[in-house]
Amino acid sequence: MVKPTMAVNISPHEPDNCFYECAAEALADYIVTGNRKHFPKPFKTSKIINARQLLSVLAAGEEDGDVY
Repeated sequence: MVKPTMAVNISPHEPDNCFYECAAEALADYIVTGNRKHFPKPFKTSKIINARQLLSVLAAGEEDGDVY
């Protein structure tokens, strides 16, 4: 659980800004979404990807010996 310490205004859909805020607080590598129009750009450490891209990232990590 994270509690955001800053407010952002990145998403054109205001309720989705909380996902950017939580991702920034958690230092998340990714925000996974099926709705790219509400997540137009990466923020801080978080890249915006879809589920298919996440599966590719996880598969690549398993080949390198990483455990998730």
